[in-house]
Amino acid sequence: AGVPVDWSPALPAVPGPADLPTYAFQRQRYWLPPRPATPTTTDDSGFWDAVESGEIPLDDDLAALLPAFAAWRHRQQDEAELRGWCYRETWTSVPRLDRTPRPGRWLVVSGNRDSGGWDDLAATALAAAGADVNTLVVDPASPLDPIGNDYDGVLSLLGVADGDDPAAPVPAGLAGVLGLLQAIPDTAAHCRVWAATTGVDEHPAAAATWGFGRVAALEHPTRWGGLIDLPAAGRAAADRLVDVLLSGSDEDQIAIRRTGVLARRLERLPSTGRSAGDTPWTPHGTVLITGGTGALGAAIARWVAQGGADHVVLLSRRGPDAPDAADLVRELRGHGPEVTVLACDVADRDQVTEALRTVGPVTAVFHTAGVLDDGVIESLSPARFETVLAAKAHSARLLDELTQEHPLAAFVLFSSVSGAIGTPGQANYAAANAYLDALGRRMRKAGRPAVVISWGPWAGAGMADGVRELRRTGYTALPPHRALSALRYVLERGDTSVTIADIDWERFPAAFTATRPSPLLSNLAAAAPPAPDRRPAAELGNLTPDVRRARLTDLVREHIAVVLGQADQNRIDMERPFKDLGFTSLSAVELRNQLSTAVGEPLPATVVFDYPSPVVLAGHLDEVLFGGSRSASASASASASAAAAAVGGDPVVIVGMACRFPGGVSSPEGLWDLVV
Repeated sequence: AGVPVDWSPALPAVPGPADLPTYAFQRQRYWLPPRPATPTTTDDSGFWDAVESGEIPLDDDLAALLPAFAAWRHRQQDEAELRGWCYRETWTSVPRLDRTPRPGRWLVVSGNRDSGGWDDLAATALAAAGADVNTLVVDPASPLDPIGNDYDGVLSLLGVADGDDPAAPVPAGLAGVLGLLQAIPDTAAHCRVWAATTGVDEHPAAAATWGFGRVAALEHPTRWGGLIDLPAAGRAAADRLVDVLLSGSDEDQIAIRRTGVLARRLERLPSTGRSAGDTPWTPHGTVLITGGTGALGAAIARWVAQGGADHVVLLSRRGPDAPDAADLVRELRGHGPEVTVLACDVADRDQVTEALRTVGPVTAVFHTAGVLDDGVIESLSPARFETVLAAKAHSARLLDELTQEHPLAAFVLFSSVSGAIGTPGQANYAAANAYLDALGRRMRKAGRPAVVISWGPWAGAGMADGVRELRRTGYTALPPHRALSALRYVLERGDTSVTIADIDWERFPAAFTATRPSPLLSNLAAAAPPAPDRRPAAELGNLTPDVRRARLTDLVREHIAVVLGQADQNRIDMERPFKDLGFTSLSAVELRNQLSTAVGEPLPATVVFDYPSPVVLAGHLDEVLFGGSRSASASASASASAAAAAVGGDPVVIVGMACRFPGGVSSPEGLWDLVV
């Protein structure tokens, strides 16, 4: 942290510190520079130092108060840090939005069930505004045929009046908008998909669609339109819907209400006027923890065991057979409570019923269980949503139902920033976590002691998956002991839904809005990030082909450095395959988004795998911008040859990595040409 250390007492024989050497010839350091110490004191620090040391000359009666003053100050400082990590959702009024004079062509998609009158009303209102409107009725559970590329907008009403059916593995609106987004071709450069819902505040199925949409905005900044929550169908509401769709505004998380149009915002959690601890929360009785043998569950188990719980119940799929479960049980019992570990799938009604019958009434539930199945939206399917929703969302609903008669003091649902803000590559996980947000609000309205916490990344073994990627964009992993202090702080405040994350507000807004503006953070980050470097065709078109190609190669190199966090872009080997440079499916999408913004042209999400080295990708950009049309076979042959050169004559590796043919090859014959 930059604090000077005197090593001489420990190492008296060492003459003095020496700088570590740089790597031979490279002159590049691979360790972090020390940060200067951040002052934590104010102008009254001398007074408080004297209070803590007991040096203030006072009579005995007043001196006895000094420890209480010192403790009060420490509590205030601690609470200020914790409050700085806490955020909440809020809504702000949006002034009337001006419609574009050219509405263009729109497709209104509804499901094969009642949408409360919105299907006809929305199409009629768009047509009255001058749009050329087509309608389409689909079965959300069935795959969608490709949609033409000549639409300016697509409005999904599949999530309107979305049935709150606990037996549905994936909500209809969520499955439908996933299929729509996948059915829009990459060539539909100006088409934007909007997803409408109703009752997002309390309907978990609708909230799941919103979690998905927040990730879609980051993965598909030019294809995604936004999210709109609708009231009961009516002419005034329909007019407001059309205002939003045709405005071209940056607002993309909208609720239309009787009083007007509201936009979602994130803001700091306000002070309640009391300190944490005024209403202390202490675990007691039987505390149930799902995912109990995992890293998060074990941290909660230690916390409640040390805090006074009489009985700690750990549920997990493997139960006592989970790695290190026996050691964890011994550790917990050392703090005094009885400990029970049960193998239980918390999405299975019979298993949860039996577990609760075994342990008796519980006084608190901590639902930390969850399953990750990350992937970009193009790679996801309803089945991959079903797995994640079952472990995180449907299990929470089941626990709520089966503990209705238990004397609960707390029911804590562990959600994630992926659902509250959005994290690329986690659309299914974001949907599951956003589901929890609405479920928690509904539980609280029914009188249940529900608390939903959307966590940023935790540090520590087993909890740091993706932390490096998150840190690059502005998140810092929370030390588990401080995260637990924040958990207690929120429980003692009595809030229902809180986001807890350590966010660098100098770095995060720029990363979050790098390819798409978002007013979501406008209450937290006043300064707009610098506009991305754009080199449109008009600027490069006057250059000679060689110079133009060199400029595009530099452009690709610059954005690779940004995505990978490389300080020196000149060290990037442009001939090296992306997979060897360290690209994942997530960073590949990020590079695609940045390059699409930079050149002003849409690029497919698979472009990094289709053109598997930076120099080959630069050549493809040159062809997209200036090369005109080429035959499919010629394009495939040229790209395949470049791909083969990029991987040292072994293109089969690329085929296996991408799970698709490289270089634009679209047939087995083309694949054999590449191999030969």
